[in-house]
Amino acid sequence: MLESKSVLFLFPVSAQCSGDVASGETLGSGSVWSLGCTVVEMLTEKPPWAEFEAMAAIFKIATQPTNPLLPPHISDQARDFLRCIFVDAKHRPSAEELLRHPFSQILC
Repeated sequence: MLESKSVLFLFPVSAQCSGDVASGETLGSGSVWSLGCTVVEMLTEKPPWAEFEAMAAIFKIATQPTNPLLPPHISDQARDFLRCIFVDAKHRPSAEELLRHPFSQILC
């Protein structure tokens, strides 16, 4: 069995919690949330909730704010971009907004 601390195995939970599955969205708030988790992992070298076992991580994802400890050198643009990991999907930017975000422009 592949053992991984990556957030990729959590995508179905995020999609279900965000409403992507129910609404049929392919790039909805669950995808935005997953992108944010990937960015956190790129910035910190570990996924959010890496300190928890899988079931505990799933519980925390559904019930608690994501507040990863980011290195102090992370730019304000990157910190703002990470609004996409808010638990409440209504407060996450859309995929279109993220494409236009200054942090995305720096990357491209």
